[in-house]
Amino acid sequence: MPRKKKVVPPPESPRHRIRVGRDTKGRIQPGGYESGQESRCMDEAHRLAECSTVEVGRPFRFHVPSDGRGQVGFVFEGLTGQNALPWSASQVLAAARFQMFGFTLA
Repeated sequence: MPRKKKVVPPPESPRHRIRVGRDTKGRIQPGGYESGQESRCMDEAHRLAECSTVEVGRPFRFHVPSDGRGQVGFVFEGLTGQNALPWSASQVLAAARFQMFGFTLA
């Protein structure tokens, strides 16, 4: 009787998620993110109440200007023009609520 080959499950696709929370004043702040193999928790200095998780479905990076001037936020691969500028957490949450750019609430 022939032996059966071991079935190897396919590797899990990389996740691209942004966790969004509210601070004590009610402002929306990023609580952390997972982009491929990179994962970062960003709520160490703030007490954030997590309000949602956004599945963005595309690679991104968190941009902080080196000189301290300019926008801080998430820069998504594949977006051009005005959409290529850094996005704040509230912009990401609004896009997910309206299901724009393939963003969804997880």
